[in-house]
Parts: sequence; structure tokens; C-alpha cells
Amino acid sequence: MVVRWVSAAIVEAEQRLRRVHGWREVQKLVSALGTLEATQEASTERVV
Repeated sequence: MVVRWVSAAIVEAEQRLRRVHGWREVQKLVSALGTLEATQEASTERVV
């Protein structure tokens, strides 16, 4: 859930800012967040 909040904040920031410091590393951040989310979803126990 936290990953979604961070992603939403990044998308919101993109719309309001002209230049983001470290913009060259944004793709690395997106990849790392995707990996983290996949890892957390795989380890989460689903209760039905």
C-alpha cells in the first residue's frame, strides 16, 4: 500500500514541478519500487 502512495505522490509531483532533482534516477526508482511491490505481494498471505 505504501508503494502505491509513493507512486501517487510521484505522479502528482510530476504534474506540478518543472524540474525534479535526480530525474535521471527516476527509472531506477520505478524499477526498485516494482521489485519491492512484487516481493511484498509474493510474501503476503491472503486470507479468504
